[in-house]
Amino acid sequence: MAVVGNVGTYAQVDKVQGPDFGKMAEDAFGKIAQRKALEDKKKKDEDAAKAKAAKDLGTYGVYEGGNIPALDEQLREMTEKGRVEFYELKQSGDLSGAQKRLDDLAKINSVSKTAKDKVSKLEKDLASGTLYDKDYLSKTMEELNSYNKGNFITSYEGGEIFITLLGDENADGTRDILAPKQTVDTWLSRVDPPLAFDEQKDLSTFLKNNPVSRIESKKGNMFTTVDDVMDDKTVIDNIESHVSGMANSDAAMAKWYKSKKGDYKTRDFSKQEKEEFIKDNIETYKNAYREVVSLDLQERSGGSGSGKKDDVEVTPPVSLGVTQVGGIPGIFNKDTTKYVAIEKKTGPGIDINGNPLTGLIWDEDNGKLFYGISVPVKGSYSSDGTSMGTSEKETKYFQSVETKAEMTNIRAKMSKKFGVQLNNDEDLVNLLFKGIKPPKRDKNGVIIK
Repeated sequence: MAVVGNVGTYAQVDKVQGPDFGKMAEDAFGKIAQRKALEDKKKKDEDAAKAKAAKDLGTYGVYEGGNIPALDEQLREMTEKGRVEFYELKQSGDLSGAQKRLDDLAKINSVSKTAKDKVSKLEKDLASGTLYDKDYLSKTMEELNSYNKGNFITSYEGGEIFITLLGDENADGTRDILAPKQTVDTWLSRVDPPLAFDEQKDLSTFLKNNPVSRIESKKGNMFTTVDDVMDDKTVIDNIESHVSGMANSDAAMAKWYKSKKGDYKTRDFSKQEKEEFIKDNIETYKNAYREVVSLDLQERSGGSGSGKKDDVEVTPPVSLGVTQVGGIPGIFNKDTTKYVAIEKKTGPGIDINGNPLTGLIWDEDNGKLFYGISVPVKGSYSSDGTSMGTSEKETKYFQSVETKAEMTNIRAKMSKKFGVQLNNDEDLVNLLFKGIKPPKRDKNGVIIK
């Protein structure tokens, strides 16, 4: 005993109590067992969830098919490869990967159905007489023929099906690329040709809906010169409004894009492209309207003061007989290229920017139409050195596709003379050079059989 306090006295010391290791161990084992039970339950729940998810995935399904044999074969190969991968991934528990293979199958079937529907619709439209843009339709048919022959390669990359269209086999066994590698969705969208846009018919309709008399009635006065009309704000506003509306037409934009850019594009035109389209066509419409106003004012004044009805004589087509004419750098086949003379009988004849129309040339081999006008020879002098002014004339020719407003004027005059509706240059060529009257069309421009 230890001595505590006064001498001779003793202190009572309690027994020291140490940690209860037994209880601590019991508690620890209890917690471990509890945690294990929770982990077992969690794993059991996860396994049950995976089993349910795997069951919900179901089977892989089948390739629906129905396309041309070559595409069916390639897509079916993709499908079978995906089927093997699907079950391997499902067995290993990679349900996310397995789900992706199912998504791939859905994509393959979707592309297959779209391709089948697109081709079927195009065939029905063509059979029913639906008018597509000729250039785009030609390109479409070229690519669809390649597609129908099985001249293509497909691949599946990153969840997308790609296609490369090839031409027929060359002599050395190679094939040219007809359409570069692109997704099938992109190809099907691009290959879909736009409806035909008859810019000349649209231009004619605009001119009919905006006669000078209507503009005059709004102003309460009478125009006497072309410049007076073209300076009027109402005229300019009408033209700009109409052309801006045209920019929302895929058919109009596609036709302009092919002519301007030399490439094929059917939709999704950019803001910049539309602005360029509007700028180009505003000038075309202004020039065309100027021509109509000029004719209107001439008729009001009685032509050249004669008071007689304006008329022209159109001669039957003859072989051109020469290989070159003024203003055209190209070489003609003098036998197959035809010429029609336009001779004034009364009135001013057909006036083109102040100069008389003399005739038309049809280069059948190259599908090109030209018109000729009589213009003053600049810098002409007589033998004594004095200027001859504008008395000496020469004929110059211009290609029709580069002069829309002038061709509208020519067709309008010819329509009036022959009592038919010439909607485009093809109608004019058929009438004057082949003796074929234009077909009757409904209000939408579709040929009435």
